[in-house]
Amino acid sequence: MNKWAWWNPYLPQTLLVSVALTYFSLGATILFSGLLSILNPYILLPTLFGLAGAVGIVNLRIWGYIMALISALSPFGIALFAILAFENYTFRDYLNQYVFSDRIISTVFQIAIVALLVHPMSTGYVKSNFSKKIF
Repeated sequence: MNKWAWWNPYLPQTLLVSVALTYFSLGATILFSGLLSILNPYILLPTLFGLAGAVGIVNLRIWGYIMALISALSPFGIALFAILAFENYTFRDYLNQYVFSDRIISTVFQIAIVALLVHPMSTGYVKSNFSKKIF
């Protein structure tokens, strides 16, 4: 019998919605970015971290929660790196590229996933019920 699950209806609603949004955003990334653009490491790594994080959360693993949080925060981290590393890329460019453009939906999803993962209901459940086992 398979001990890994893709969905756990007994999680708190904040974690359930964050897992559902993660699955949905991963599907949208693959659908709208195309299969060839998924080979881009800036798209591939957050996608794999998001998938592993969602599966880890469903299976009550602390590493899944951490990976899902890293995956949800990675677009903002990459943008912050670009703002700090390149003089010709400013915060205004970031807003024009990600917030005031066609990528607004993915930005809203990322913000919602982060908000759901750091919600007190989620963090309390993670602290009390999640296992620190790797497998």
